[in-house]
Amino acid sequence: MHYSHLWTPLAYLLCLSTQATGVLADYNSDYKRLCPGNNPVTIGTTLYTVTCDKTMGGSAPVQKLGYKQNPTPEECAQECEKDRGTCTAMIWANKACFQSSDKGSSMLNAPGVVVLTPPPLPAGKTPEQLQKELGDCEAERDGYKVNLAADPNSHLDPSNYYCNENNDDKIITFGSTKYVIKSNQIMDQWQGETLYKNYDYRGSLRDCLSVCGSYDCGTMRFNIAEDKLWCVVAGGSKGLKYFAGVCVVLRV
Repeated sequence: MHYSHLWTPLAYLLCLSTQATGVLADYNSDYKRLCPGNNPVTIGTTLYTVTCDKTMGGSAPVQKLGYKQNPTPEECAQECEKDRGTCTAMIWANKACFQSSDKGSSMLNAPGVVVLTPPPLPAGKTPEQLQKELGDCEAERDGYKVNLAADPNSHLDPSNYYCNENNDDKIITFGSTKYVIKSNQIMDQWQGETLYKNYDYRGSLRDCLSVCGSYDCGTMRFNIAEDKLWCVVAGGSKGLKYFAGVCVVLRV
């Protein structure tokens, strides 16, 4: 074992932790906030485990934030967040912040010194990969928000495949064509030929509209009967009459 590597940083931290003079009030309050209860430190959504009155053994740690007279535990832990690929723990003390890259090294007693340990990274993924996944997820979320805001039918109630009383007399748009929804109505008499009918349809009212649009239809019936969806498309209608649970969509 290279004792100089182990004891040089340890002796320095012990010296800082036992100084009777020059101990700042900020250090005292931060230390009491963490110790003796080993209260964790939070950086964003990352929770750092706190081990009081200990320091890391092994190879010499690297000094961080040397330009700051008395860094806080959070400022010290933030340095680890910048280098999660190699950082295994931060060593925080009075006027001191060091980064350790040793894996599985033992801890040694050091009064007044605190070890800040980050949670392990997911197996097999580097911080760069995790950051890219986060960026991709945020981009997908933002794209969804844009599409949602641009949906001309976002004002409609989607329950029961859009065929419900809340949508009565409301406009639904498909492509560049607008239709009005008539809830609890049925066509009294077809006008023109039946262009399409399916009594076991596998889609929603909006899907049925796509069929209607492909036929350049004037009216469409959509409802649920015997647990099956009906989608009937015609050239037009000569009138409507009440029929519970059925929706008629008329081209505007």
